[in-house]
Amino acid sequence: MNRKKRRRRRVILIALLLILSSLAAYLPLHVFPYIREVAENQVVNAVSGAITDAVTEQLRFGTVDYSRVIILERDVSGNVTALRTDMAQVARLKAEVFEILDDLVLQIDEREIGIPVGSLVFPGLFAGKGFLIPVRIIALTTSNADFYSDFSDAGINQTLQSISMTFTVNVTIHSPAGKQNVDVSSNVIIAQTVIVGQVPQTMLSLN
Repeated sequence: MNRKKRRRRRVILIALLLILSSLAAYLPLHVFPYIREVAENQVVNAVSGAITDAVTEQLRFGTVDYSRVIILERDVSGNVTALRTDMAQVARLKAEVFEILDDLVLQIDEREIGIPVGSLVFPGLFAGKGFLIPVRIIALTTSNADFYSDFSDAGINQTLQSISMTFTVNVTIHSPAGKQNVDVSSNVIIAQTVIVGQVPQTMLSLN
C-alpha cells in the first residue's frame, strides 16, 4: 500500500513538473507578448487622456499670457505683415503642462489600465471579464513638446491660424510580463485665431 502511495505521489509530482515546465515555456512565448501589447495600448490611451487633461488645466489656471504667444504685426493700413512667437511664453507653457502631467500620470489608477484575465483566457468568450492583472506606471522618464502654427482658409479673405503643441512622453510601466518603456505622443490645439486680410509671409521667434 505504501509503495502504491509513493508511486502515485511520484506520478502526481512528475505531472505537476511537466505542467509547470510547459507553462514556463508557454508564458514567455505566447502570453507575455500579448500582455505587453495590451498593457502598452492601455497605457497609451490613459496617458494621452492625461496630456489633454493637463493642457486643459493649464489653460484654465496657468500663468501663460496667450495674447503674447503669437503677436500679429500690422502695417499702417491694418494689414497683417508678420507674426512674432514669444518663445519665453512657449517655454513657460511647456513647463507648466509637464508639471501638471507628471502628477496626473502617476495618479492613473491600476483599475484604468489593468488587464482582465478573461482577455487572456478564451478572449472570444470572456474578453473584459474576470479579475484584473495589474499594470502600473512607475515612472515618467522623459518628456518633450514641439510647437506648431498652421494656417487654413476660413472664408473670403480670412485665414484660420491654429496654434498646437505635440507633447511626447516616455513612461516606464510594470506588468507580469516585466518592465517596458512606452512612448506616448498627443497633439493638442491650444489657440485659434481668424486673421482678416492677407496671410503674413514672415514669422519671427523671440528667445
